[in-house]
Amino acid sequence: MSTSAANAGVNFADGSRPAARYFLLWQFRRTMHVFNDTTDKYFSDVLVPYVNELGIGPVGVFQSWFGKESLSGSYALLPCDSAEPLIDLNARLERMPGYLEKSAKYRGTVNGDPPFVRLSSSLLKSFDRLPGINVPSQMRGNSNRIFELRTYAQPTIAAHESKVSMFESEEAAVLENFGFHAVFYARNLVGENLPCLTYMWVYESLDSRQKAEEKFFAAPAVRALFSDPKYASSLTSTIDCVILRPAACSQI
Repeated sequence: MSTSAANAGVNFADGSRPAARYFLLWQFRRTMHVFNDTTDKYFSDVLVPYVNELGIGPVGVFQSWFGKESLSGSYALLPCDSAEPLIDLNARLERMPGYLEKSAKYRGTVNGDPPFVRLSSSLLKSFDRLPGINVPSQMRGNSNRIFELRTYAQPTIAAHESKVSMFESEEAAVLENFGFHAVFYARNLVGENLPCLTYMWVYESLDSRQKAEEKFFAAPAVRALFSDPKYASSLTSTIDCVILRPAACSQI
């Protein structure tokens, strides 16, 4: 690759954006124990460097901190400008020199203690008018940064399209102004509870998140946006929310 996968496709604070629309493989692993060395070492020593070699990145690795699966869920975000490497990822990895040997402990059961209880994956595609993976420069290297992952499920296709349009046209920009710094906004193509959309925000700290929420819900412009008749069909059935902390090996 001409640029390192750790930086490919990143939108920095200067406002630059890649032309590519990104596909994202979002993987969730529910671990048996709060700290699982096998899973942690697989992410840092095997998965991240190997998928970077396939042109996948920047890779996000996270631990759930608050919300669904608190303190028991490990997450991996694998972005790529093509869906093909993500769809047959396991087969591609297994053909790479040394992968099977280095991942043997993770792929098997060690002393009857499997590295995870459940593994689930979703394939997403970034919004057409909100492409790329955003990493604000002030967040990089900040050990206190936290991430918020939200999934909105809509009751109909029409409601789904309306909600996507609302984000693309106005809501994402309004949120950004109040401190909700987006990592990505994406449609779920394959997974559960379709139709739905998923997005992720990053904050400098938990306190920053609290302040952003207070300003957002107190603003007249926000109330006007959500009462706009043109978005009346932007219905949401369910909202899943989880707060994540990045792993040391995370490139996001």
